Amino acid sequence: MRALKSTTGAALAAVYVLAFVAAYFIYRENAGQFLADAPIMFVALPYTLTILEVFGSVNLSGDNLREVVAATLFCAVLAYAIGAIVETIARAAFGVLRAR
Repeated sequence: MRALKSTTGAALAAVYVLAFVAAYFIYRENAGQFLADAPIMFVALPYTLTILEVFGSVNLSGDNLREVVAATLFCAVLAYAIGAIVETIARAAFGVLRAR
């Protein structure tokens, strides 16, 4: 159960959530303008690519707050998992080096 208590994963997830919040505020400032959704689309790229692969289409825009929250949660969990994997590998590598 060590992977569920990952400091690196939690930090990466928090940074990703902050990126979503910043992208949403940028969207709100530019709502109604051309490419106002671009910051959200860029930050949500892992979500967009996954949903496109699974379902064939995605309807992500700044107006659809439910989809933005789903993208935020998906990307935060993904960032947490990647951080947990990196931390586990780093701990194992340092353990091997310390044993020598």
